[in-house]
Amino acid sequence: MSLEQELLKQRLTRIQEIEALGFRAYGHRFEFTHTVPDILTKYGNQLDAFVSTGAFTQWSDNAYRQAVQTVLPRIKSKQLVVLVADTLPMQMKQLKDGYSNGNVGQRPFEMGAKAVLMLQEISSGKKVSDPTYTGIDVCTADTVNTCLKH
Repeated sequence: MSLEQELLKQRLTRIQEIEALGFRAYGHRFEFTHTVPDILTKYGNQLDAFVSTGAFTQWSDNAYRQAVQTVLPRIKSKQLVVLVADTLPMQMKQLKDGYSNGNVGQRPFEMGAKAVLMLQEISSGKKVSDPTYTGIDVCTADTVNTCLKH
């Protein structure tokens, strides 16, 4: 079995495990974006918060903006707080435009830089700290212009 076939098999197994727990599995990033309107239409007036643990809900900028249009007044007034993982450029624009209330992102550059330094230390027999903290960026409408500057 090729590596690609093995990865596909593992992915399908994980999707089946998620669905067996009674949750919908989103096998493609755009599938989730298209379900956001369904969730917000069904529960939007009942929700105080909507949390997405990945940027996939906001990757398709136009689709995301259309998806939250019906609850946009609630987002802007903070009656419905929308928090999303990651701090990609389109997400920062959405935050700045009031289409979400906050984003929390990792720092991939720092992760890579620390990984190289840690590998160098390990290869020379030194011990490295475990875990290693690389920091996160917490962005809100008030800090959107400065939260990614370190």
